[in-house]
Amino acid sequence: MQLTVQDAFALAARHEAAGRAAEARAIYEQILASLPEHPGALLRIVLAFTTEVVERVGATEATFREIAQHRAERDIYLRHIPAIVTG
Repeated sequence: MQLTVQDAFALAARHEAAGRAAEARAIYEQILASLPEHPGALLRIVLAFTTEVVERVGATEATFREIAQHRAERDIYLRHIPAIVTG
């Protein structure tokens, strides 16, 4: 059964709302293959990409914060080793 572009877009939106981003994106990409300037599909693809980038950056920032925290803890420990050893 062949879907209209409107039906395909609605199906993609339902997938997206249900948390099935990969399925939604695949449909949006199919829409763009047929109609490269489809505003709704373009918007949804850009928003999905932006969300993915923001999530990756957030994870990276959290990792850097964790590394910095571990370094600070290590530095505190290393400063106290002479006192512990000579005790």
